Amino acid sequence: MAAPPRELSRLKRLRERVATWADGDEYAVAKVVLGITLLSVALRLVDLGSRVAHYDEGRVAYWALNLAETGSFTYRYIIHGPFIQHVDAWLFSLLGTSDVLMRLPIAIIGGLLPLTALLFREHLRREEVVGVAAFLALNPLLLYYSRFMRSDVLVAAFMFTAFGLLVRFYDTRKARYLYGVGAFAALGFASKENAIVYVVTWLGATGLLLAKVLVLPNGYRDAASFLADVPSPSAVWSRITGRARADVNLVVGTVRSFRDRHGSPWQVAVAYIGHIWIALVLFFAVSLFFYAPRGAGLAGIQHPRRRRPRRRSTSGTA
Repeated sequence: MAAPPRELSRLKRLRERVATWADGDEYAVAKVVLGITLLSVALRLVDLGSRVAHYDEGRVAYWALNLAETGSFTYRYIIHGPFIQHVDAWLFSLLGTSDVLMRLPIAIIGGLLPLTALLFREHLRREEVVGVAAFLALNPLLLYYSRFMRSDVLVAAFMFTAFGLLVRFYDTRKARYLYGVGAFAALGFASKENAIVYVVTWLGATGLLLAKVLVLPNGYRDAASFLADVPSPSAVWSRITGRARADVNLVVGTVRSFRDRHGSPWQVAVAYIGHIWIALVLFFAVSLFFYAPRGAGLAGIQHPRRRRPRRRSTSGTA
């Protein structure tokens, strides 16, 4: 059923007002994304402790509570990454035990995920940035598992943020984004082991892009059209040689552009190598912080000698 003309005119006026406001405020998109993020966090926090803990939640929460009480920890792959164990153990030690505190880190991190849409603003239109933020805030699967104490949302949020920071580094060439990549990638690996799958997909996608740019003969948009066209040998050869000349010109143009923007390529290469090393050191430092054994390690977990006193909460369940 078509909307009445009066409603259409109202929607049109509303769209014009929004467009005028957005054109007049350079931070309009950031403000909208921030509003969506606040809504996202609120949706994940409301009535967070109402549901009875699932077995998977209770199992990991038990070991977080055990860490808080005994101070003993060692990584065990059956429980997955240690990030949530450490964070929940700190919360339990400070505020007591409850289902709300058990799920709170996942809810907060999942709720803040829409902010990552701003990292892709150089490649998306304003409406698309807002759309990505809304998707990350309201997607039913993300919303549900952001209220569930598992590490799936954690690893997804941290690795997606690391990827967005990598895109920002490509856009700006600013080294601080490399440091962010190192830190968030380490948090992703500390959340769950399948963080490596995200890195593999990044490399695979990069390989596909390079294959299209460097290998596919000129005049074809994709390999399917190349195979379907069945060109003559001479046409294939001319297009392959054209592709080779285009690749050489691309490399030469990239080097010249780099030299014009940065000066000596060797000085810039040395500087970026230094930044990459710092990012790697940051990655390993964060990883070591979360994965390093605490207390008596496995022996302390299996045969705890004493338990630390902990604060008890008057609300929620242990």
